[in-house]
This record gives sequence, structure tokens and C-alpha cells, in this order.
Amino acid sequence: MNETETLFEADLESLAVHEISHMLVAFSQGIPATVKMQIADDGSLSGGFCERDFAGSKFESAVVGWAGVIGEHLLNRVSRHSTPLLYPLTEATIVKWHWEALFFLNELSDGDRRHVSGHLDTLESCQHCFRILSKRTAEIRQDARLLADKTRIEREAKLAARREFEAAKKTASAWAVNPPRMSTSERAEHLSSFLDGLPANDLQRIKFAPLLDCLLRGIEPGAE
Repeated sequence: MNETETLFEADLESLAVHEISHMLVAFSQGIPATVKMQIADDGSLSGGFCERDFAGSKFESAVVGWAGVIGEHLLNRVSRHSTPLLYPLTEATIVKWHWEALFFLNELSDGDRRHVSGHLDTLESCQHCFRILSKRTAEIRQDARLLADKTRIEREAKLAARREFEAAKKTASAWAVNPPRMSTSERAEHLSSFLDGLPANDLQRIKFAPLLDCLLRGIEPGAE
């Protein structure tokens, strides 16, 4: 695995845990939610999101807002783009962890930061989220693995489509410089197939009739 693939896998695993954690916390509060990973046309991971059917109260939204980063720390899948925190995330350190995490709140997405800040008691919402997720680490791990696998399949489909497009573009460029020579019979077959698809009274049937007649007789136009 090259460096690009290694970094992609690291980001994928971290983001899958992040988004699944959002979803499971939303579920625990009776809020239906779906998660989605975003893959760019070049195969890079451009982000992810957890879409909820409704926002819930400010406290519920704050709890969901904490879920991504708390899930990452619980499963040791912290994004490589995040600043490492001094305190591990445990029941004994949750208060200290919370205050330090607030210091780096700007590293969260706009949505997560807005939800976390939407409720005044950030410690209460953080602790509540921790209590939910600390009991569901196995579920987070399993669902995140499924989401990551699904994303890999979608990525491979995009990469295959891109490879096909690049190959077609390369072929078209080569043909533009040195177009392939079609035989008289091939030209006759193509023209006949085209004309057969036209209505009987179409003017193009009359226009191309002489050319088709020449080609069917094996004569290139202008050769006589």
C-alpha cells in the first residue's frame, strides 16, 4: 500500500467512527439519522455527514455534536488532522478532557461546533454523550467497519469510471491526430445502419443514397 492509500485508509477509519458515533447518539435520543461518506471523482475522501430527520432540543443537538470527536477518542481513531489532547478519554478524566477539547473546538466542523456551543452547559452535554457512547463501543466499531467497506466499494466504482474515461479520452486524442482507416465495407455497414434508423421519407436517405450505392459496390466516392 502506497502513502496515498495509507493516508486514505487512516482518514476513512477515523471519519467512519466519527459519523457513526453521531448517528448512534442521535438514535439513542429518538432522532432518526443517516450517515454518508463523500468520495470525490479522483477517489479522495472529501468528507462525511450525519443527516438527522429533526434537530431535537438544544441539549440533544449539543450531545449529538460531541459524539463524533468523543467516538474517535473512545476507539482510538482520532483524525490525523486533529491536535492530540493531553488527557485520555475515560470516566475519571472526562471533565479535564472536556475543558481541553473546548480549547480546540475550532477544529470541529462548523456543524459540530455550532451544535456543541448551542447549549450553555457544555460539560453536561459532553458527559451525557460520553455515557451513551462508552457503552456502545462494540456497536460503533462494527457499524463503522460496515460504513468504511461500503465507502471503499463506492470509491473503487468512481476510480474505475475515471480510468475508463481517461482511457477513452486518450483513445479519442490519438484518433484525432491519426484517425483509423475504415474499409469500404465498414463504411457501408455504418451508413446503412444509420439510414435504416431514419423515417422512410427522411431527406438524408435521398442525400446519402448515391454514397451508399458506391460503398455497397466496393467503390470509394470519387474513385471512378
